[in-house]
Amino acid sequence: MNSKTKVIIGALAVAALGSVVAGLFATDEGRKTRKQLAKKTRKLRNKTLQQVGELKVSTRRKYENVKQAASDIVDQGIEKVSGIVSSADDAAKAK
Repeated sequence: MNSKTKVIIGALAVAALGSVVAGLFATDEGRKTRKQLAKKTRKLRNKTLQQVGELKVSTRRKYENVKQAASDIVDQGIEKVSGIVSSADDAAKAK
């Protein structure tokens, strides 16, 4: 788990705990407090889903970049080995 993920999870945990504590110590009547708590919970949920979506897109991009870089390295290695084999064949034929 990378540091960005840990920060997001920590922020969500603190926000959730804050919502619960605020609900417990609220001075409004019960129905109003529950409505406010539900509204804040929905906002937190939506923000969490947005951040998870952004993290997913970012992770996918990084994965694709690493995958392409690895493929390029393999292709370069194949080209070098092919060149060496070709040179060795030419040298063997020349003898």
